[in-house]
Amino acid sequence: MRKILCAILSLTLCALPFFATSEAVPDIQIAAHIETETKGDSFIQYAQASGLADEVVQESLNALLKWFSIGAELDDDPEYAYETVEGVTQFAIINDRYISVRTDYFYNGASLAHPWSRLATLVFDLETGEPAGAVNDFILVDEDLRIAITDGTFTVTHPDAEFDGMMEVFAGDFVDQFDPELFNTSFYLTDTSFGLLLGDRIHAEGDYWTIEATYESVWNLLTPKLTETLQR
Repeated sequence: MRKILCAILSLTLCALPFFATSEAVPDIQIAAHIETETKGDSFIQYAQASGLADEVVQESLNALLKWFSIGAELDDDPEYAYETVEGVTQFAIINDRYISVRTDYFYNGASLAHPWSRLATLVFDLETGEPAGAVNDFILVDEDLRIAITDGTFTVTHPDAEFDGMMEVFAGDFVDQFDPELFNTSFYLTDTSFGLLLGDRIHAEGDYWTIEATYESVWNLLTPKLTETLQR
C-alpha cells in the first residue's frame, strides 16, 4: 500500500504546473533614446521609442519621430546654402502616455548674414503612435494664460537673458493671434512643467523664446487630456 501511495504522489507532483521555480517575466518599460544621422559636417539627432505594447504602433511612431526631427534638413537643396545644420533633440515621456520631443536646429553657411536657430516641438501619443494634439488640447489659451505668462508664473528658459517688456509682448502675440482652427504645436511637456514656444522678433533678442511653468502652478489651465495623464 505504501508503495502504491508513493507512486500516486509522485505522479501527482509531476503533473503539477511548474510555477514554484519559474521566473516571472519582467514588465517591459516604455523608454526612448537618441540616435544621430550625419551628413558631412551636419548632424541631426532624433528620438526612438521602445517597449510599446503594440509593435506596429512602435514602428510607425519611430518612423514619425525620425521624420519629425530630420525631415528634409539634410537634403541637398540649392535654395539653401547652409554649410552646416546641427539638430539637438531632447524628449520627455509623460506617464507612459505621451512623448514630447524638441529639436533645436542651428544653421550656418556662407549665404547667411549670421547663424540662426529655431526650435521644433511636437507631442506624440504612445498609444496610437500619432501626434497627440495641438496646444489648446492640453492648455486653455485665454486671458488667464496671458496673465500667467506676464505675472511670473511662466519663466524664461531660452534665451538666458530676459528683455524688458518681452513677456507682455509675447503673451499678447500668443493669446491674441491664436487661431484654434490651426494645428498649433508651439508647446512641449517636461517631467515637471508645461513649456511654450514663442516666436522670434529681433535676432539680437533670440531666434526663439521658451517659457515654462510647473504643472501645479497652471493646473487650473490644463485640460483633462493632460491632468488625467499626470494623475495616473
